Amino acid sequence: MHFIYQICCLTDDFYRFVSAQKYSEIMADKKRPYFIMINENYPDVYICSPFRTNVHHKECYRLPVVIPNTAPAIDYSKTLLLQADDYIGNEMMIDKTQYKKLKSRIATIANEIIEYIDLYQKLVNNPESCKTHLYRKKFRYTTLKYFTHHLSLSSNPDKTNHTISTTEIIGWTDSIESASAKPITVALARPQAKACRRESSNER
Repeated sequence: MHFIYQICCLTDDFYRFVSAQKYSEIMADKKRPYFIMINENYPDVYICSPFRTNVHHKECYRLPVVIPNTAPAIDYSKTLLLQADDYIGNEMMIDKTQYKKLKSRIATIANEIIEYIDLYQKLVNNPESCKTHLYRKKFRYTTLKYFTHHLSLSSNPDKTNHTISTTEIIGWTDSIESASAKPITVALARPQAKACRRESSNER
């Protein structure tokens, strides 16, 4: 599975949009970092999963505890599917120990996020499935319910909407290139773009 990823914040434009829509399950912390990827399975959206200090369910990837009495994780249940470039903000830093763990398990994290989205899409396409224990357990409080229109676009082989080109993104890490590859610069970029780092997603 090919994907590029980065840890970024979301912009004020995004939070103004959320406020106007009254999406109660989306967190309003403007300083929150998100694990953001562009994936070949859903090429028309930015898949954005938040880092949280305390997560008390299983739909997540656990990170090392750096603050006592916390349960840090990347929370799959609060994943956002965004199309607007203007909603993706600047790169953010996270704790070094947590970042090291994330990089070593990056393929697992990406695959689990995609599996979570795929299962949600499968269940919501069958109204009876939404009444099941599985749905309530995994998706009762999910933010994916706000983005089903993007899911239907992604699953439609005849869709005509814009596909985000990975060659337009500079400064994001590529999942399939060698860790020894030199930084490269591609032609198109967002305003905060930097040289693109390419690394391997192989787990060790």
